[in-house]
Amino acid sequence: MHLITPLLNQGYHLYFDNFYSSIKLIKDLFQAGVPSTGTAAENRKGFPQSMKKGKEWAKREERGNIRWERDGVCLALQWKDNKPVTILSSIANANNYLMVERKEKTNNQWNNIRVKQPQVIHSYNQYMNGVDRSDQLLAKNNALRKCMRWWKTLFFHMIDIAIVNSYILFEIHRAEHQDNDLLKRPKKYSVAEFREELVRQLVGLEEFGDPPLSKPPTKQPELFESSHLPEFGKAKRNCKVCYTVTKKELKVFSFCSAPQCQVHLHCNTDKNCFATWHTKDFQRQN
Repeated sequence: MHLITPLLNQGYHLYFDNFYSSIKLIKDLFQAGVPSTGTAAENRKGFPQSMKKGKEWAKREERGNIRWERDGVCLALQWKDNKPVTILSSIANANNYLMVERKEKTNNQWNNIRVKQPQVIHSYNQYMNGVDRSDQLLAKNNALRKCMRWWKTLFFHMIDIAIVNSYILFEIHRAEHQDNDLLKRPKKYSVAEFREELVRQLVGLEEFGDPPLSKPPTKQPELFESSHLPEFGKAKRNCKVCYTVTKKELKVFSFCSAPQCQVHLHCNTDKNCFATWHTKDFQRQN
């Protein structure tokens, strides 16, 4: 309350988001001469019991429907849009509304429809959207992801806030020094572009540098290009050469260890199928 002490009883209407709002605050501000409006969370202390479980209520209602309850000077109102929107106000009337356009998908096709929107929500969007820039900028390209541990969420949120604050300060500095070539950027320089430029500077990348040289693919060694060594396994298998030539099952422990071979072969002084297998003549004929 002390933050708005200089503005009391001067005809101002205060708007705020659900981080601050409560029925008690709305009433206290009204008593201090400041009408106010703010979105609200259903779990806030003093919120009307009959208006809780808004998601379940919204499933039963058509788009544009409302429900409301009044607690003294404070109006609590819920409106069904894509999802339920909850708002508190000490100056609004639940019966005032206007028609707005929305898109709705029917039969796999998007169509424009007109729905009722409470005047209090229209006014909130009109006056709050021009002020609540931080949440708007944070909502784009942020680092938050679902299923994060709470401390990771907090850490990355702080990173996002630091980036957004830096972007705002950079834009102010750029506007004050328009003759500085180092600060020249496109007219519509977005926070996403600022974030990308920041990353490039941190990792030392040029804006338009040559693409990194890709590592040449590892060439698969051909039959006669790699080292082929005989090894002895624990199980006997048919000798590949003997079975190919004679169709007889002559099982041996020895095999070729090269990845492109992996076949069992005789490899002894009496019979060297290992050498026969690794000849081009044998490979061509078989």
